[in-house]
Amino acid sequence: MKNTKLLTLILLIEIIVCVMSVMPVNRVVTTDLRVIKSLPADWNPYQKLYDELLSPTVRISSKGGIGSGVVININTPLTPLNRGDFYVLTAAHVVENNSAVSVTFYSYTNNKSAVADVLNGSVVMTDTAKDLALIKVDLGTHLLRSCGRLAPRNYQPSLFTPIYTIGCSLGLAPRPSEGIITVIAEDHWEVSSPILPGNSGGPVYDAKTHAVIGIAVWVKTYYGQLITTMAGIVPINQIYDFLDEFYHKDIPTSHRGAFVVNPYQLCRYGDVSSELRPPAGEAGISGGAKPANITNNMIKGANQLFVKQQSALRKDTIMLVSAVDLWIPDSVAADPTMAQKWVDVLTTLAPLINQRRKSKIPDEAAFQSKLAQLATQAWGKFIGALSPTFRSKNGKLTSDIKNTHDKNIQGSFNHWSGKLDQMFATVDGIEAKRFKDQVAAAKQYWESIVSTKMLRLTGDKIRGEGAGTIATLWLTGEDSAAGKLRPQDTHVVGGPYRVCLEDMIQSLRAALMQRLVQAGVLIFSSNYDAAVITAQNGSINHLVQSMIDPALGITPFATGGLSHVDFVKEGELLKLSIQVDQI
Repeated sequence: MKNTKLLTLILLIEIIVCVMSVMPVNRVVTTDLRVIKSLPADWNPYQKLYDELLSPTVRISSKGGIGSGVVININTPLTPLNRGDFYVLTAAHVVENNSAVSVTFYSYTNNKSAVADVLNGSVVMTDTAKDLALIKVDLGTHLLRSCGRLAPRNYQPSLFTPIYTIGCSLGLAPRPSEGIITVIAEDHWEVSSPILPGNSGGPVYDAKTHAVIGIAVWVKTYYGQLITTMAGIVPINQIYDFLDEFYHKDIPTSHRGAFVVNPYQLCRYGDVSSELRPPAGEAGISGGAKPANITNNMIKGANQLFVKQQSALRKDTIMLVSAVDLWIPDSVAADPTMAQKWVDVLTTLAPLINQRRKSKIPDEAAFQSKLAQLATQAWGKFIGALSPTFRSKNGKLTSDIKNTHDKNIQGSFNHWSGKLDQMFATVDGIEAKRFKDQVAAAKQYWESIVSTKMLRLTGDKIRGEGAGTIATLWLTGEDSAAGKLRPQDTHVVGGPYRVCLEDMIQSLRAALMQRLVQAGVLIFSSNYDAAVITAQNGSINHLVQSMIDPALGITPFATGGLSHVDFVKEGELLKLSIQVDQI
């Protein structure tokens, strides 16, 4: 019965999509205009670019002149409760021999820039050979909107790779320009985006991932003329080498080990988790503050970058593969007219929806080929990945689940079709009365549940992806998930990591999204009751654990475990904590 209802819902959605695709052009345009008119006055479709590209870019002033830089976060992840240690990465020739500089931060409102703060910075390290410098900034009371994310150490561009450069051209506020990678040499790359005086030290971003791939340092000249579209940048791998030296400079040679900067935000792995450090007595280091016996076995990968740390007195190896905290907003204000518009469209199109339903699924054969068989194939992949000894929460074995599904599917066309005929029948002179009544009843559900609870996890087209959507992409290894992180999110270590078999990616995304939304709604409704959070976390981790790829050797997903997907209450804030560990 449940499968029949699911098939009915799938068909209705498919019919609605088909109907909307064949609506007259003038009707679509009219609907679109109504939506556009309802947008907030300050809505900016490019706000994500402002946050990820413009906001981290700063102007640097010293006795030698003016240049640009990009804010990065070292050692401590940035969270709403922890401000971290912030540095500015720039070009060495911008700071020259100065030990103190002035760093100007900008804010952006209604497409206009304004000076937000001017702070003092201390030059802590320079490398004139690479033309790189690092500046320590004390933020004080300054509220930092975002910081730059570095591309992976092994990032390798191609010619024609689209890029953005951001810099304080001619000493003005940061401004963007776009171009492509034109030259890839061993010691430098060249870009076609214009680089002017004042851009030196500014970040160069991959246009797709919005990750920093280089620092602008020079332009070519021809008979004394600047050729601004033939500019050189320090490649990302040299930036990592530079930062490695910074990490090591205060550590005795006998204790130096393998430090690596993670792909998306700077972090010293020795400080990621106490699980990664042996006790002080075992390590032979007073206080246990510095890493001991760290091997140089660094395992690299664009999506699976981590450091292997092994104690001389312990045979086990703990590998922290991926970790991220996705913060959930207190509320999401939805357009108050959206629910009524949804009701109006569906009730108006009810006759056409029913007509399309009958034309697409006229008989048993069409039902089996277009719905039943596809559902069975998708279900079969899920069942096939489960262990024969797996038991559901209701105590059913894998074989029992499969038999129940097959039984429900076979011969269900008449029941399915009969239910839809009743729904679209004319009652009391009203065509499709039951369908329209159900749509009207669903409006109240949408207003009370969807707009106040579900959107906090799913997000929408205006505000971007929510924590639930990002989580499903993150745990299935989707590269774009890193670029969807919002300013309030906390990237801890690693990148998106696929925990399931490749042919289970879509199944895990669908099942996990549904479970996260259901769990979130229950948690919100309980006013963040601790018992409810624990129970829902157990259900979420049970689901993920049932679908992981055993070949990866991932520690079992469990509430509060090494590997987990947990809702966590911190103060007045709720976050979705994701961590993947291997042993």
